[in-house]
Amino acid sequence: MFTRRKKAFILILALITIPVIGFFCFENRWIQQPLRIGEQIPPVKVNTLEGNKASVCSANSKKSLIIFFSVDCAHCLKEMKEISVFYPVIKDSLNVAAISISDLTATRDFVKSQKIPFSVYVDSDSEARDSFRVFPIPALFFIDKDWRLLQYKAGEQKRAYLWTMLKKMAGFVEDTSNKANL
Repeated sequence: MFTRRKKAFILILALITIPVIGFFCFENRWIQQPLRIGEQIPPVKVNTLEGNKASVCSANSKKSLIIFFSVDCAHCLKEMKEISVFYPVIKDSLNVAAISISDLTATRDFVKSQKIPFSVYVDSDSEARDSFRVFPIPALFFIDKDWRLLQYKAGEQKRAYLWTMLKKMAGFVEDTSNKANL
């Protein structure tokens, strides 16, 4: 049975330990900060669905959207379906690429069963996920023509937001806000 002294010691220890752990976890040390707006997108190599290495960062005159997802993630599935619906409208004005954090076979089956119309890659060694500092998924990276980050969104996004952002990125809607240069 706990004595008063033991209870007081445990309480004091908890009151000291919890803030210290909170500082390290949430302030800076143990959790990576996402890429910052305007930061250069890191060049990474990922696997194509055929198993070949490829670079996601391609030099062209279009803005891009990179989506990180997992085939086991219900939110990712919903978001991939939404973007697939919009893709025929935006494909000539905007590069869209998805990077799976799942294995190659599962990703290949997912792309085939869901009829994903845009490029899908596999991050088999987690290089892209680590370089982009992705957590959680799904994660959307809106990128300008010079491969600088315009906007980052983590988690499932509402359909209206996705459609608005994709239209802005594709140049169908002029952005009148001062927040982003989309």
